Amino acid sequence: MTAAAERGGPPPAGTRPRLGFIGIGLMGTAMSLRLLERGWPLTVWNRERPALDPVLAAGASEAGCPREVAERSDIVLMCVLDTPAVEACVWGEQGVAEVGAGAGAGGGARLLIDFSTIDAGATRDFAARLRARTGMGWIDAPISGGPSAARQGALTAMVGGEAAELAAAAAVLADLAGNVTHMGPVGAGQVTKVVNQAIVGSGFIAMAEALHRPKPPASTPRRCPPASAAGWPTACCCSASTR
Repeated sequence: MTAAAERGGPPPAGTRPRLGFIGIGLMGTAMSLRLLERGWPLTVWNRERPALDPVLAAGASEAGCPREVAERSDIVLMCVLDTPAVEACVWGEQGVAEVGAGAGAGGGARLLIDFSTIDAGATRDFAARLRARTGMGWIDAPISGGPSAARQGALTAMVGGEAAELAAAAAVLADLAGNVTHMGPVGAGQVTKVVNQAIVGSGFIAMAEALHRPKPPASTPRRCPPASAAGWPTACCCSASTR
């Protein structure tokens, strides 16, 4: 299922879940500011505390550790560097998993959404273990798009997880991403991100090879981009936008 996120107003006060955000880097900051602007109550944590200043100034509350984020939230969002970082935030000392049994029943978060790009096998393992220990669900939703897209709510999210849990996360995802695609069960989002990265990487390789070939004086690499800007790629985009 692929759908553009609707751009209505924020949910009425008192009806929106409490959100927590772990990992306030470039993307985490942009995503957190977007959520605060859309009216979500937000608790944040980051390993390096000074990075929290912009989101605290915008109205977020600070937690002392990932476990505290989970205790004070209904849905935990996470965007960190890599698989070991996710493991540390969930399973390390004072991690999300220490919220204990009863999560989602007044005892803390009922759902974790991981926007990080990490190993699919590790994702499936983390999700199964977290559900067994706490009852908390897991959605893997690696994203494409930079901080600017995050601030505009225009990210692309490739999502893996159970349909019911995706439905519970729909309003949050809609405020962050303009294109949300449910790819299948937990881990499917991470597999899709690998495919996405392979396509992007192949494009860069092809571009580098193409720009290396022109030789002066007939042409130079710096003149190639403007020369081709209105050619076939632009024509294809314009054609697609009118369908």
